[in-house]
Amino acid sequence: MTLFFLIMTSITISGIAQTDSQIYKWSPTDKAKSSYPYMLVGGDDNKVVSIFKERRRIISVRSYSYDTMEEKVYDTFELREGMVIDEELFDSFFLDDKVYLFIDHYNYKERDHSIYVRTLDLTSNTLSDPKLVHNIDKIKSNRRSSFMVGLCNDSTHFLVVAQDAFVRKSNTSFTGLYLDNELEAVWKKNFSLPYGAAFTEIEQLTADNEGNMHLSLEVAPEKNFNETEFRDRADRKFVLFSYFWKENKIKETDIDLADKWVAELTFDISEKNEVVVSGFYSNDRYNSVAGSFYLRLNANDLKIQASGLNPLDPKVVSALIGTKKAEKGREVPRMHLQHIIVHKEGGATLVGEQYWIRERNEYSINGGYYTRQIYYYMDLVVVKYNADGSVNWATAIPKRQESINDNGEFSSIAIANRNDELFIVFNDNARNMELIGEGSENLRNFNTMRSDPAYVSLDAEGNVSKQSPFKDTKGNFVLRPREFIQCSKDHMIILASRNGNERFCLFELVK
Repeated sequence: MTLFFLIMTSITISGIAQTDSQIYKWSPTDKAKSSYPYMLVGGDDNKVVSIFKERRRIISVRSYSYDTMEEKVYDTFELREGMVIDEELFDSFFLDDKVYLFIDHYNYKERDHSIYVRTLDLTSNTLSDPKLVHNIDKIKSNRRSSFMVGLCNDSTHFLVVAQDAFVRKSNTSFTGLYLDNELEAVWKKNFSLPYGAAFTEIEQLTADNEGNMHLSLEVAPEKNFNETEFRDRADRKFVLFSYFWKENKIKETDIDLADKWVAELTFDISEKNEVVVSGFYSNDRYNSVAGSFYLRLNANDLKIQASGLNPLDPKVVSALIGTKKAEKGREVPRMHLQHIIVHKEGGATLVGEQYWIRERNEYSINGGYYTRQIYYYMDLVVVKYNADGSVNWATAIPKRQESINDNGEFSSIAIANRNDELFIVFNDNARNMELIGEGSENLRNFNTMRSDPAYVSLDAEGNVSKQSPFKDTKGNFVLRPREFIQCSKDHMIILASRNGNERFCLFELVK
């Protein structure tokens, strides 16, 4: 399928608002050095649920009320670890006041790899026995198989993909399972793809409202292939792989942009049961971005309903790389797609972030050399698409986050949406609060030892406001924005750390 070219008509509209309104609440501080937050699960209208690890293998579930952030601790269980059995909690979901705990179970002696699920009923605080969901027995490879799980668009079913262990010179093969909330299989099917296992990655998975499976695949060419360069190869292709279980039919859709190259891609299902595919493209085949694309498909037959291919607005490009480079036709380097939000009418909002890592070898006074890893998380770009494939608006949000040898723990963003409004939180420097129209070269770097968070909101027309929610920044816990979830339509929660202690910060979604 080839997308149609459309002329971009986006407008960048920016504003600034700075208030001290109390839009956040802190949870109690967890001071137990033997326990730590392991996974944010989800929330409902009253509370948010998180999983903690205690004493290495003990799993506990805790909840926090939105009103007071009061902590409630539920039942615990232990994961097995040893020379024969190894277990790991690899995913969890919160649904109808129950926590679904997906456990990776590997038997070294029998070479069996399985998925078990335990459910914790928060109302009665009762933990179920492990239930076997899928088993891969007698693995013939030294490598393990891998599992992916997703809560489907209807929020009542789970999609499980169990990918077989890698075997050299074999094709990609996996098993798909569509489970109801009682963990019973509505359908189960084995798949073998016409792509080499060494050259294929399953990037995303979901199921539509009819229970049909949709996967995004990234496929690299087999000749002259280097695994370490997988994500940077320009001649890779992206495929939407769909399985229609009632008809028992498979359909593969190449995401082809004619003379453009897909830089990054994501997709989701709309409330109208349409597959919305969107991302960034490049003109020069390298790690840069020239524009964005949009594709809306009918989930039942994958026929195109709308499409758009749009270069980034020159004003946005100038804000990201400078006017001189923009006038020379340079593309935006190192822009990575972070989030997609699909709207009720079928439109979508894309959020991209400039990100890269550099290594610097320095001489030690004790002799020899050591390596510093410098993490850069820089400006954001936000593009909002209408349902017909045209761009409603696009804007750049300046940000500067540079840190050394910390894996970017306090960098990047947390993001949530409510109706047509978008909310973004990131650690910033207090002196940057009024520089919303400036590029990152004019910003001061943030400090990983203190928290000066920026709370940015964008309305339906793309107007931007920015405020600092914390009145007193000294001694505060520092947010870890990548550890977040939107736990309700009005709240998102972010993990924060200070001196080895951790707690959660709950944000109310208000302008």
